[in-house]
Amino acid sequence: NHVELRTELEGKGHRFRGHSDTEVILAAYAEWGPACLGRFNGMWAFALLDLRSRQVFAARDRFGIKPFYYRLSAEAFQFGSEIKAVRALAGSGVEVNDTLVADFLTAGTVDATNETFHKGVLQLPAAHYMKLDASGATLTRYWSLDLSNEDSRPLPVLVQEMHDLFEDAVRVHLRSDVPIGTCLS
Repeated sequence: NHVELRTELEGKGHRFRGHSDTEVILAAYAEWGPACLGRFNGMWAFALLDLRSRQVFAARDRFGIKPFYYRLSAEAFQFGSEIKAVRALAGSGVEVNDTLVADFLTAGTVDATNETFHKGVLQLPAAHYMKLDASGATLTRYWSLDLSNEDSRPLPVLVQEMHDLFEDAVRVHLRSDVPIGTCLS
């Protein structure tokens, strides 16, 4: 929903050089801090360096659609959208996570934790953000699905709201800087 956020942020005095969603993320973070994540509708994983607070801020979308892998050591913070990128940065210092591989082979468990098949390479959990500064890293959950079922509105109203939300999500996900193609096999 970067188009809608851009309009709102322009109303607050932010100016943009181009039309990328990246600029909107930066402006939204500058305006609202971590609370900007509650305004984002879509899929994302990003990290930014906040020079004012001297920290790295990284976040992942609510359902973990976009991957975010990282390795934190005393020497460096390495991250990427693929494990192979983090492994390449780490050199030969990454070993197999035998425990997780065994859990996968015996129970089919995968993505139950933030661990990966590679020791020391973690994934930022869905609906979480990380702040990293000189004192270390902290993970914070910024969203969770409300399953309390305390909504007293009539079922047809809820069904229509779900329909509208679903259509809007599909519309926003179809936005692209390049032509879109689909293929079914």
